Amino acid sequence: MSKYLSIYAGDEAISTIKEHGLKQEIVKVVAGAAGGPKWLILSAIDRFLFSEWFAKRASCLSQNPDPLFLLGSSAGAWRFAAASQNNPKKSLKNLAESYINQTYSIKPNLDEIDDECSKILDGFIDDNGIVQILNHPYCRINFLSVRSKFMGSGSDKISVLASSISVAALANLFDRRNLAHFFTRVLFYNPSEIPPFYDLESFPMIKVGLTAQNFKKALISSGSIPLVMKGVSNILDAPSGIYRDGGMIDYHLDIPFFGAANKENSSFKNKIVLFPHYIDRVVPGWLDKQLKWRSANPQNFRKVLLIAPSRKFTDMLPGKKIPERQDFKLFKKNNRKRIEHWNIALKYSEILGDELCQLFYSKNPCNTIEPIEKIL
Repeated sequence: MSKYLSIYAGDEAISTIKEHGLKQEIVKVVAGAAGGPKWLILSAIDRFLFSEWFAKRASCLSQNPDPLFLLGSSAGAWRFAAASQNNPKKSLKNLAESYINQTYSIKPNLDEIDDECSKILDGFIDDNGIVQILNHPYCRINFLSVRSKFMGSGSDKISVLASSISVAALANLFDRRNLAHFFTRVLFYNPSEIPPFYDLESFPMIKVGLTAQNFKKALISSGSIPLVMKGVSNILDAPSGIYRDGGMIDYHLDIPFFGAANKENSSFKNKIVLFPHYIDRVVPGWLDKQLKWRSANPQNFRKVLLIAPSRKFTDMLPGKKIPERQDFKLFKKNNRKRIEHWNIALKYSEILGDELCQLFYSKNPCNTIEPIEKIL
């Protein structure tokens, strides 16, 4: 058993690992959930995966030309924008430092928050970094946003937007599919390779190819939290409108990563999805966080290998919890204390990275894997 990691997998993922071993070649998709600063505890895992484990992929492209599709929403998209640059170890480190050191006044307005987000973005990605991402030898970045479409969801006026989100939350309470009245799913994708999740059917979807010209705006839109940040407009090559956080629909990516079961390409038979996650729960949408009965579709996770920190790990962190967006309110008069807590969490992430390295290079990795149905 792993000490600080909990490992779960669907039945098809377990079969594939048993037959072919836990090798980077079997991974077709890497998934990254939304969740704000929660991602900090995955930082060392990301560095291990992209600077070491997947780096072997470059040396065996002639034997395994399959690309590695990265699909992120909000914070997951930002992680993958760092991970798919030429020096992922450095860019992931820069992202963590820029993210942790954001500071705000006691009552920041939307402009102040936007300015800080721009500083974070500039801290780990520049024009050359975008070129590297879009021309990476095997990583194919994709990320999810939503386009506002109903009532006041296209407004940044707090009272109007709050009313719209409240109505959306009520509609979502009855049926998650009702979110289609408020938001359209948006897939920003690397046009050099069509991803296996290109034709998702659960919600109407806009598909926009990423370019050097629209990349930054598209990336910001994926993490533009309603009521916290301004919506993003005028994204080149995207339909006009206001774009917001992809987590509104795809918080923890409860999707058929390889397409619908009856349409799945046979070439994905022995491939899996690797999902480094910050919690042992899958929450379909942002508005589902408090809906304990709203669970993910087990069919979407049959090929998924999900890795999450154990309770023993989180108990070691300040306050016995992973970093979260509420920390901005908790420490609104003390940015230094929040930064201190987040740096501790970042340092402790090394424990998870080291344990994952040992697991992935072990002879019997299946001994630590539990059925993913336990958390769905």
